[in-house]
Amino acid sequence: MSESFLLPNWLLYQSKTNANHKALLYGNEVITYRQLYHNVVALASILAKKGVGPHDRIAILSKPSLNFIYAVHAAMQISAIVVPLNTRLSREEVAYQLNTIKPRVLLVDSSNLGKVANMALCDSADIVLMDEMVLNSSPDHSFSSRDYFKSSDPLAIIHTSGTTGKPKGIVLTYGNFWWNAVGSALNIGATPQDIWLACMPLFHVGGMSIIIRSVIYGSSILLHEGFDPESVNYDIEKHDVTLLSVVSTMLRRMIDSRNGVRYESRLRCVLLGGGPIQPDLVLEALNMGLPVAPTYGMTETTSQIATMPPSEVRSRPSSSGRPIMPAVLKVFDENRGYLGPNQEGEIVVEAPMLFSGYWDPKAGILPRESGEFRTGDYGYIDDNGFLYVIDRRDDLIVSGGENISPVEVESVLMSHPEIDDACVTAVADQEWGQIPVASVKLKVGSNLTEEEVRSYCKSRLASYKAPKRVIFVESVPRNAAGKLLRSQVSEMHKRVMSEK
Repeated sequence: MSESFLLPNWLLYQSKTNANHKALLYGNEVITYRQLYHNVVALASILAKKGVGPHDRIAILSKPSLNFIYAVHAAMQISAIVVPLNTRLSREEVAYQLNTIKPRVLLVDSSNLGKVANMALCDSADIVLMDEMVLNSSPDHSFSSRDYFKSSDPLAIIHTSGTTGKPKGIVLTYGNFWWNAVGSALNIGATPQDIWLACMPLFHVGGMSIIIRSVIYGSSILLHEGFDPESVNYDIEKHDVTLLSVVSTMLRRMIDSRNGVRYESRLRCVLLGGGPIQPDLVLEALNMGLPVAPTYGMTETTSQIATMPPSEVRSRPSSSGRPIMPAVLKVFDENRGYLGPNQEGEIVVEAPMLFSGYWDPKAGILPRESGEFRTGDYGYIDDNGFLYVIDRRDDLIVSGGENISPVEVESVLMSHPEIDDACVTAVADQEWGQIPVASVKLKVGSNLTEEEVRSYCKSRLASYKAPKRVIFVESVPRNAAGKLLRSQVSEMHKRVMSEK
């Protein structure tokens, strides 16, 4: 599977065989595959005239929009590498990433133009306001799209979330996205009649995967500019949505906004990823009529690498499912020894969805050293091949010689009806080595006290796992993908505890 092979130009194929089928729905706009190809070629020809060629980087700093999707497909037509940038980054963080990837062109929408205006680090890049470039363009009939993609060619560089330091540029190939789409289709099904509601950030690997999977399947994307639970709930029924991708915080808000009214929809699968599984939330979603399918994945695996079939979720609400074909998951001990069923260790992945390497500012693409990838995540695989993710190894709290999973404590906290969000980290302690400390965001109107929260945890956990201190906060910091920014919370906890 490591050998390179040819893949058809998916958009060109769909424009010929599926020309009048809806490719994109955005507000009141409906774009067919024929129209999508027309718009993409118009943009690709402009980029080519600007000198953008194979393996040049095209950075995109834009909110979710039709233009964003046009830009992704246009880069593919000229063999350039797409680099989607997080629109929530500060000016300094954007400058850092641009300095490392050195794009030939930076496509920016009007809402983000101020973030890169007069940026010295962008001198080598052509900064283009993408709104005007697409709207004012017309097709260049001399432009010729590629007939095929090479599976080993880089399609995108996506930066990791940066929860443990400076973000790394992860290089994903056409083959990575292809195998991910194949594995997902074999697991949850895929047809041109599917409508995938995209309300996650497109700069995230989950958002990018929706763009690529949909053009491979010939299905439709219903694009939202951001996440609004009421709008998502409304469009699920209005547009007969069949597929949806969310993280736990999004799912929670969707359910809350229904006020107990069950979903009556054509939804076939709601992929739930981006962080630890909350079994109580999963079961609540199932009871509300949402076919939730917990997943496990990361940027390095081109999104999901394991997914629960919706039909089996109720019997295993804590599991992330089995690996999607043809991925292989293993669990190793600290000495890289293979562990059998139900033995906890580090999760290791071997799959054609695995990223090809890291982006280095000086050397370019640095290939991975081996076929296996150590995720740094801790978990086990049961007798039936189902994966259970316990925690990030680096996040484990060791208190008095006992290991404490922050995720386990957070899951209990989040099961309290008056708690909206929570994060648990380790703080150094002279007696115990480390102790668990929790930041808790209460729901509106709650008057919970610290002692009540700790008592609730003690009633559901071993006493040593209960937070030794509960700090009430207005919000728990998360990145654009909904993942906890645990390092930020940890620093705050250390500061507060040192001031006692």
